[in-house]
Amino acid sequence: MQLPTTGPFNELGSRFSAYLPTLTAGLILLAIGVVIGWLAKRATIVFLKWIRLDRLGGPISWRAALAKADVRDALFNAVGIVIMLLVVMVFLNNALQIWGLTVLSGVLELSAFEFFTDRALLHVRQANDLPAPFETPCPLYVIAEFDCPDQQSEETAMERFDYCSRQGWVVDGVISQSQSQLARLWRYREGISESISHFPPYKNDLSVRVSAVPGFLGRMDSLLRDVCPDFEVVWYGHIGDGNLHMNILKPAGMNLGVFESFSHEISEKTYALTREFGGSISAEHGIGLLKQPWLELCRSPEEIRFMQAIKAAFDPAGIFNPGKLLSEVPER
Repeated sequence: MQLPTTGPFNELGSRFSAYLPTLTAGLILLAIGVVIGWLAKRATIVFLKWIRLDRLGGPISWRAALAKADVRDALFNAVGIVIMLLVVMVFLNNALQIWGLTVLSGVLELSAFEFFTDRALLHVRQANDLPAPFETPCPLYVIAEFDCPDQQSEETAMERFDYCSRQGWVVDGVISQSQSQLARLWRYREGISESISHFPPYKNDLSVRVSAVPGFLGRMDSLLRDVCPDFEVVWYGHIGDGNLHMNILKPAGMNLGVFESFSHEISEKTYALTREFGGSISAEHGIGLLKQPWLELCRSPEEIRFMQAIKAAFDPAGIFNPGKLLSEVPER
């Protein structure tokens, strides 16, 4: 017997499958919060017992009450519970945010999810004489594309936008009403690379897990402020894939060779931080020649040896793209 492929149960199952990863992540995060909260409670009780409040100064009635073991234990336990609840609430807030994003991902099927910074927007507007997309300026902008075949889908999208606004995740937004308006909105993203090409920029193509993007960008901004505070940095990329394009713009009047040399030094620190976040130093454009010296940051020694062996087997003379990806190919 062949089971039906459509119906409410199949739709419910597919929805549950879509929610399961982030639902599980939220539950795990909440469980970790409970464990850490319990440990914080026990540590608080041990600390309060260690400092012996009954021996401290103060009213005699206070010291007398704390001298009683049952009163002291009850008070210490109450303080420990308060500490535990505060810790659990922090983790619960993060779990609720994850579950909120799960609902969003289940409602709208995104075909594109791009981002760019206010500096990127400034350059693309100046280069193409574009108006500001919104009245309120923001540090980050997103272009999300999804199918909207009917009125119900558009109403659902507006409900999700309202939800994001209430969470404080977005400030303003617009939904294109025609193909021409859609094309105009995409110009803000697609025109960035060309708008900064004359500087020229020192480009890096990085990626981390989507959940790690906010933390990674925060750490990168701090790093860049420390090592190159006078350089302008433009970020954009495919944030739905965790793919981030970092562009360091050459200051006017700086020698190109000096700029590239300094940018290589920045790359050392950038790649080390990317590795710390478990990311890739080459998200979509390959290692090639430029990033070949840092191959070991994204591949283990065993993987590199396998790659060298395959290269030696198929290209023993080393004539295919010499020097790219692998600096040395052992002789067979």
